[in-house]
Amino acid sequence: MKNKIFTIHSKLAAFVSLLLIGTLNTVMADNTVEITGGCVNGTVALTEAGMNDGKVAYTGVGSIFSVPDTQFAIWWDATESKWFFALDGQPYWYSSDNTTLPNSTLLSGNWTQSELSAGTCDVVIQGTGTNMPSTTALKSTDEENAAVYSKDKIVYVQILAAGETTISVYSFSGSKIKQLQTSSRETQITGLEKGTYIFKVYSVKETETYKVLVE
Repeated sequence: MKNKIFTIHSKLAAFVSLLLIGTLNTVMADNTVEITGGCVNGTVALTEAGMNDGKVAYTGVGSIFSVPDTQFAIWWDATESKWFFALDGQPYWYSSDNTTLPNSTLLSGNWTQSELSAGTCDVVIQGTGTNMPSTTALKSTDEENAAVYSKDKIVYVQILAAGETTISVYSFSGSKIKQLQTSSRETQITGLEKGTYIFKVYSVKETETYKVLVE
């Protein structure tokens, strides 16, 4: 992973150096970004490392492509107007969404991967330090194809479009809990502990993502 993918401005290069040697002023907070994926060994937790261009930066150490002790870092760069996700100081993913926090990959289509010399990898970026879905449903069209809500520890998934539907349930940290296929217009999901969950509903028309609180 040594090939240069981006032209790194001097400001950006200096910030990467500060991240790696740990000289930034730390920020007292509990927010973390969790990185998983097929090429990531386990879960890599990134913690707040300081501020860059007015937004929080995150760093951590983990293993990717079976390379241990790899430095992970996510930060916002105002000159580039991008969020960068770097490995050992070299950006390999970026997002042009000017958000307060880096977007979670639950908000699909917002991170672009550059070519990695070690191969491709669909990383999963989630956690409390990311911009998670903040509305009941995130739809690509104005037409609702499903309704998801919780009552008495039961989550009801109502399908408005005919046809087979796949329902995937994730914990708030991004771990897949269960997945099922159904042709029923209403499905009840039980056995969930109290907490916040992400539901992805794959219908014949589109994929919709829902944030559901189970109480």
